Amino acid sequence: MVPVVIEQLRSAGPYEGWLRHSVHLIKYQGEPSRIGHLARIALPALQDIDDPGALVPVPLHKQRIRERGFNQSAMLAQALSELSGLELWDGMGRVRDTAHQVGLSGPERAANVAGAFDVRDMPSVVPRRVVLIDDVFTTGATLEACANVLLKHGAGSVSAVTMC
Repeated sequence: MVPVVIEQLRSAGPYEGWLRHSVHLIKYQGEPSRIGHLARIALPALQDIDDPGALVPVPLHKQRIRERGFNQSAMLAQALSELSGLELWDGMGRVRDTAHQVGLSGPERAANVAGAFDVRDMPSVVPRRVVLIDDVFTTGATLEACANVLLKHGAGSVSAVTMC
């Protein structure tokens, strides 16, 4: 299911094989050094977005960052910003810790992330056109929740790029 508020959605590849393995190594084995390589692989997906605007990483809750040690989406967005020259806007926050999405159905995922995101640096001005950056697209619940918040705070359009 593609989120209805996302204008364009692109992924570097399917969630299988070495790409899936690389994402797992980053997220679950603490190997963020792979981000630069994956960003180069994701760059064509970003370049396929019409008039991309600023890059916005999907935020993690501070508790999840403490557990993992980093936000892989923020690192991917930073690397893509450096490769593309696009602005990185890191003004979203996760205001509620949520359960892991793995194993949840589409409706359960949507309920899990409902109300979990907000613009954290008020009165920051949300860029007019934004591209959400995340590692994996499954049902679109997380991207849709983020996009709704960005649109509520003044974004004119929201697209998304994921690794898989």
